[in-house]
Amino acid sequence: MLPRLRNVLILAVAICPLFMPACGSQGSAPAGGTATSEISPAQAQFYANVEEWTKSVRQMTIGLTNYPTPGTLLYTVVTSHGGTGATCGDFAIALQDLLAANGVTARARATYMDEESSHAITEYFDPYLQRWNVADPTFGVVYLNPTTGVGQSLDDISALVQKMDFADLQIQYVTPEGDYYMANYFMDPLTCFLNPTPLGQQNQTIVNSSMPYLDGNPPSNLEGLNGYYVVGFGNLSEEVVIYTFVGGPVAEQTFVPATLSPWLVGQYENFYSPWMYKSMPADAHLYTLPFFSIHNSVVTFPRDGSTGITTGPPVVFQWAEIAGAQEYRLQVGTTPGNYNVMDSGNILAISYPVSSLMPQTRYYAKLSTEFQGTWRSRTASFQTSIAVPSLSYPPNGATGIDSTKPVQFTWNTVTGLQYFILYVGTTPGGSDVYNSGTIPNTSASVNLLPNTKYYVELWPLINNGFYTSFTSFQTAP
Repeated sequence: MLPRLRNVLILAVAICPLFMPACGSQGSAPAGGTATSEISPAQAQFYANVEEWTKSVRQMTIGLTNYPTPGTLLYTVVTSHGGTGATCGDFAIALQDLLAANGVTARARATYMDEESSHAITEYFDPYLQRWNVADPTFGVVYLNPTTGVGQSLDDISALVQKMDFADLQIQYVTPEGDYYMANYFMDPLTCFLNPTPLGQQNQTIVNSSMPYLDGNPPSNLEGLNGYYVVGFGNLSEEVVIYTFVGGPVAEQTFVPATLSPWLVGQYENFYSPWMYKSMPADAHLYTLPFFSIHNSVVTFPRDGSTGITTGPPVVFQWAEIAGAQEYRLQVGTTPGNYNVMDSGNILAISYPVSSLMPQTRYYAKLSTEFQGTWRSRTASFQTSIAVPSLSYPPNGATGIDSTKPVQFTWNTVTGLQYFILYVGTTPGGSDVYNSGTIPNTSASVNLLPNTKYYVELWPLINNGFYTSFTSFQTAP
């Protein structure tokens, strides 16, 4: 699986190993232990040391990325197999080695959501309560009740996740970033704990279905929206094909079932806006990946730190849905803490259009989430691009466009505009219907057929640089 983070970490994470063998001393201690009403100073120091070592491994990276800092233990682990970005397996092994160097018995273990998504963690042996506990350096957390000293093993966590009992997970964040690493993952990472690999077993059997942890959506409701999706199929022979338009020519992406899965779930992929279907079987579905243990949503578009965000048509802010969230509130401004551009008020939606953004401006967004009566907030910033023209008619997604007479395509102009090129086709990226060549005007008259879906590309040349926008519409019968 690609352990992708929704925000800045996405570029820095590599593939997790399909199998992470148990490492270090296995030991033979019982899985459970008896907690005392108070823990001794030595015991408290032991847990504090484990937290500090877990924190130190998570911080062996360059900033908030997963690129290891040269000279660190994590860098040694990553480069030993020719890697550049640290995988969850690299983090787990680095912590295991650090614990072992300090006399703590530890092992790395793997766990799976399904065939597409896996994770590796470190278990360390608690000599005081005679049990194994999880420390997860990838996300900067340990699983431990700091009052009683009772930790949670991989199997303990899995049992709670299988019951969707996220409230009883003893998550302790050990870095100054708090839940940042977990909340910026492309899904709730705890759902990877559904199917832990038994000790000594190399081939994972997927026993627990991931389907209860996915949100089903009618495909038509999601077309074009930026986000991470899981494609679900009706049978093993099906495929879903989409067109994407990001960063250049039209490209196709094909998705097929995970053939080992009895639930016929396909790949987990980030669909970048804009995109549209080329083919979608009637019994196929798109699923999104909600968060259960993180009660504080994060803006997924525009991404924190992103640049080149076009200002028109309206920028549709999107964020991760939080299971059980009561309301959200989006605020946008031009300086940190001063949200003077817009305020959505309290809403239930997980997207919101903002039409008042200016070009070449840095904006700051604050997204607040209400969960069980408590509000929590996250901030992000992004930079808009220069002003780019957009098609005003026909509107994107329109149906019933009259084709009994030539259709007048119209768009706006901007400062620095040199010329336009307009393509109209019956397939995304096509120009089989109309190719304007280079034109200075902001309209074009095109003859169209009835009951046909058309795809439009508008390419303005601005200050010697090409920009583009993509739309589609349907003519009336």
